[in-house]
Amino acid sequence: MIKRRHILSAALFLIALFYWLIEGGGITPPARTPDAPPVPVITDGVLSEEKDGKKTWLLNAKQIQMDVKAGKNLFTDVDGTLYRPDGGTISVTAQNGLYDQTTGEVILTGAVDARYSEGWTLNCHNLHWTPAADLIVASGQVEIVKDGLFISGNRIETDRGLIRVKITGDGKVRKDR
Repeated sequence: MIKRRHILSAALFLIALFYWLIEGGGITPPARTPDAPPVPVITDGVLSEEKDGKKTWLLNAKQIQMDVKAGKNLFTDVDGTLYRPDGGTISVTAQNGLYDQTTGEVILTGAVDARYSEGWTLNCHNLHWTPAADLIVASGQVEIVKDGLFISGNRIETDRGLIRVKITGDGKVRKDR
């Protein structure tokens, strides 16, 4: 009796296995993926750059992900300083950031708040700094305020010293007395 059960069980198992193989089942090896290098993550990290012995910028971040292959560093909870050639500074905070090692560009996103050492404030959603061109492009409800002067627009292009300012899209300039 026990012998019959084992034979019957084995036969049912083989029938089920053959049915599964015939109907498209099969054993496929897992897909091979190229070995990707690990992405280093730094907690409470600091990145900075110097030119000719002078700091050009310094960024503190709660977390920095370093994509070595792409040459980009991603930041969260950014707090930093951009140093201007005239000795002034711009203190910035943002939710996220990116530093492109190839171009030297710094992009800050999410509630960007920039405070100039001379008292200017710049608030926007996105700030893109291109050091090679000394160009800052702020976009997304941009507002600049200092000593009763109020400038706003969808996009503002300027240099680090706020000497040249170009307003694009719904631009407004107001001087309070």
